[in-house]
Amino acid sequence: MEHIQYQWIVYFYSPRKIYWWQRWRRKGFHHCGAIRYDPSKKTWINLEMINSQILVENLNKEEITKMMDGLRRLNGRMVQLTRSVKPKIPSFCEWWIKEHSCVSFVQRLLGMKRWFIFTPYQLYCALRKL
Repeated sequence: MEHIQYQWIVYFYSPRKIYWWQRWRRKGFHHCGAIRYDPSKKTWINLEMINSQILVENLNKEEITKMMDGLRRLNGRMVQLTRSVKPKIPSFCEWWIKEHSCVSFVQRLLGMKRWFIFTPYQLYCALRKL
């Protein structure tokens, strides 16, 4: 079975406006997204889920620098990692327990199969252990 390797930067932050359903989340971990560098096209790809929409952006070096500066101003955190992904049949728990959020979206991007991670902070802790 073939393995595909990707370099990722996963970012976490709290936006200036926090909605009522986000108040229980840990400060600094209200939202997450992921960035991957495409060496063949020499561009950064930003992927995140916002308001039930998937956002995919190609960013040049200047735009990625501006984005990282914005994350730092919001006291955001970043985790850099390499993921080797191989195809797998999802378990029953992944189909019905998992919420459809930015966390599950980033996990799917990275090929993570941990159904018990629900919040951005839980994802952050899991990524730091990899």
